[in-house]
Amino acid sequence: MASKGERIDSLDALRGFAIFGILLINIQVFSGWGFVAPETRQALTWSQWDEPIATWLDILVRAKFYSLFSLLFGYSFMMLAERVQHGPARYHLRRMLGLLVIGAAHSLFLSPWDILMLYGVMGMFLGAFLNVRAQTLALWGAALLVLTGVALSFGRLTDLSSLSLSLLQENVPALSGGSYLEVVEANAYLSVSVFLDRIEHLRPLRVMAMFLFGAAAARLHLAEPDSGHGRLLIVVALAGLVGGITLAIAEVKLAEESLVSLVGRVGSPPMLAMGYGAVLLLWW
Repeated sequence: MASKGERIDSLDALRGFAIFGILLINIQVFSGWGFVAPETRQALTWSQWDEPIATWLDILVRAKFYSLFSLLFGYSFMMLAERVQHGPARYHLRRMLGLLVIGAAHSLFLSPWDILMLYGVMGMFLGAFLNVRAQTLALWGAALLVLTGVALSFGRLTDLSSLSLSLLQENVPALSGGSYLEVVEANAYLSVSVFLDRIEHLRPLRVMAMFLFGAAAARLHLAEPDSGHGRLLIVVALAGLVGGITLAIAEVKLAEESLVSLVGRVGSPPMLAMGYGAVLLLWW
């Protein structure tokens, strides 16, 4: 097992892999392509590839690498907790409060689509799972995903959706043409819009589920070459890739309001995230 203070190369590789996948999705926004009118996109070179590429990004990438990044957050939480000898709960709480402050500043002064605040808030709940066994952590994660699916099956909160969209439409123009103070003010309103959107889609529950899966993996030391759980990684890799891709295709190809599409929307990101992670660990 890795000694105290020693970095685990495979975890660093997984973090880089997760960030690369997130970049593949965000580059559409960063480049401005996501805001271009459809007729303008069609006039661009190689526009005939837009639809198939977008489809496969939806199937293989979108939301999957966010889930992988959340899983790695949970892994790091449990790994650090096991290394801290005195007061791991207090140590973790201080880290989450610091993350919350950094996230709030980032959301207000740079980008309202910040993820650190959500991680900081949900990460505080991880302190209650410091002494929980791996199997129990995994069961809690699965239960949260089932709860998410059941809740979403009753429909979205339309009031939140309309308010979130209204705030988005009213404040995005300031980001391109306003002064810095106007941008900061717009970021404040957009942060509320992002918060409402995440509540509507139950993003906090999904993030917490991945935290718990990651914590379970850390309990088993799956990222370390001498963990003794090679067979488990093979099972997770096969089940995650086959099941995740199948559900992702169902989500993309079927009507959004169908039950199968809902299962795909909730189940494919965590399954593919775990599948990707297991494959890379096996290869590493």
